[in-house]
Amino acid sequence: MYFRELPEPLFTFELYEEMILLGKPGAADYDDRMAALLARLPVGLYALLNVLFSFLSSVAQHEAANKMSAANLATVFGPNLLRRPDDQGSAAAVQDYGIINALVKHLIEHKEAIFSAAEAQNHALLSVSRRRSNSALRTSEPSAPPKMPFGGQRLLQVVPPRRPGRDPSPSP
Repeated sequence: MYFRELPEPLFTFELYEEMILLGKPGAADYDDRMAALLARLPVGLYALLNVLFSFLSSVAQHEAANKMSAANLATVFGPNLLRRPDDQGSAAAVQDYGIINALVKHLIEHKEAIFSAAEAQNHALLSVSRRRSNSALRTSEPSAPPKMPFGGQRLLQVVPPRRPGRDPSPSP
């Protein structure tokens, strides 16, 4: 819901028509054209989309456990990341959902190749991507689990529902 409530979507209104004209994946130069559009985004939005699509790609890789395929994720996130400037649930907006979902699904499935191509076209994006990679490497080192500020005691206990005629006191 957060992405839907932004005044402007992460794929900006300025790029909406071009992204819709890009259409569904299939053309040989589709990834290059998508990368060219990503390369035109402001650096901050590009960095956020890079992180978001890394996360979505990771979720999709665990589809067997979480039931969230790239198509399912695209259906949930697509209309919130790319929407018409005049989107008020109009018929035109709904007609574009198929293209939007296909585009987002393709970005999830080919994240590394497309974002790398965008960075090759706009070197300012490369510096943002490198900073993110370096910080991710620093934080991925194993560390001891944090100490519990409450002394490690149990804060919550699952108690089975009470049944009539039984002792109401919870078991330890």
